Amino acid sequence: MEEPDSEETIGEIVARDYSKATVFKTLGIDFSCGGKLTIADACKQHGLVEEEVLQQLNNVIALSGMPDMDFQSWDIGFMCKYMIQLHHLYLKNNTPFIQELSHKICKTYAEKHREIIRITEVFEYTSNLLMQNMVKEEQSVFPYIIALNNAYKNGSIIKEASPVSILIYLMEAEHEKVAENFRELRSLTNNYQLPQYVPHSYGILYKMLQEYEDDVYLHLHLENNILYPKVIQMENEMMKKKNIE
Repeated sequence: MEEPDSEETIGEIVARDYSKATVFKTLGIDFSCGGKLTIADACKQHGLVEEEVLQQLNNVIALSGMPDMDFQSWDIGFMCKYMIQLHHLYLKNNTPFIQELSHKICKTYAEKHREIIRITEVFEYTSNLLMQNMVKEEQSVFPYIIALNNAYKNGSIIKEASPVSILIYLMEAEHEKVAENFRELRSLTNNYQLPQYVPHSYGILYKMLQEYEDDVYLHLHLENNILYPKVIQMENEMMKKKNIE
């Protein structure tokens, strides 16, 4: 596996080896929406020493819980379907339960643990934003990407509703807001460390919030650092060949 260097972008490093995302996450560096930054720029931004960060990245051993798939080699049409069947399904299955659980805990324990009020508000807003984002992807963004991919492989002509770069820019802006909100959740929960003397339901909520965040960060990483750049490159190639009307 190729070792990273300081001029490589965070997105390129994580796209090549997702296990290295643990280093960025520990250091507070956003790898899902901040993937366009180089290691050098990220270190300047966060006041970190490049050599130390690179050493940590080189010392990473792939974790068993991390995906062991070569996402870079995937067909983009297949990746869209993967996002729907795996990550979108995860959101649909888990969002309502976490929202309900956080509201119940807030109602009972808000007086003693004031942070749960804001935790509940931030998660509700963020998860609703993700659900709206998911609908847009399933109804317009992904179908266009799949059609674009099919036309590219077949050498056929496709009509462009609007430049995909504009769609992607809007989606990435929403992704950045999601990442910002999860940073606030981490701060509010002290990195999901339970307060003292709380009920079992509190532990379930924190565990599910952390798992939810992990899934969302992988989701955003796949789109921002792998899927969208490939789509833009493909669209540019097709425009040069005049295969897009």
